[in-house]
Amino acid sequence: MHSKQAKGTVKYLSFEGGFYGIVGDDGKNYDPLNMPQEFRVDGLRVRFTANKTGNVSVHIWGHIVRLVSIE
Repeated sequence: MHSKQAKGTVKYLSFEGGFYGIVGDDGKNYDPLNMPQEFRVDGLRVRFTANKTGNVSVHIWGHIVRLVSIE
């Protein structure tokens, strides 16, 4: 599976029950399935590696990914 490395900003989105996504510096939105609790901070700058998944989400926001690493 192809991993993508990127930088971005964590964003809290209040719709669909509320969730945390990452707005990438590459202009893409990422919806991580496995966002660690300690990174669920609105406005936090992160560097991450993620794999796209074939999953579908009720959020309908961004690319659904599984984080390989985040810092």
